[in-house]
Amino acid sequence: MDASSRQPIQDITDDIKRREASARAKFVHPVHDGVIPDDLPDTLIAAQHALAPAIANMSNDSEATPRQPVEYLQERANHRVALASSIAVVLILSTLVSVTLLNR
Repeated sequence: MDASSRQPIQDITDDIKRREASARAKFVHPVHDGVIPDDLPDTLIAAQHALAPAIANMSNDSEATPRQPVEYLQERANHRVALASSIAVVLILSTLVSVTLLNR
């Protein structure tokens, strides 16, 4: 920004309105009566969560999981690829050895 361009001077009433608006208390009203503030301060709640053991799942919490974990299925697929490639290598090498022995 160069020195020749100047910002317009703000109206004093705008500044007063801005200060009044920032000084107002803001209230957030709960959606229904079942929403109540915590009895304990936030620091104590955070300390309890950090030090307490894990909270158990609720009785209505359920998951649909496959019979076998995905890692197990992937591991089996990798073993099949390794077995197939090793059989192919053995067959190729045995063919090469038998051809070289027969050609002598």
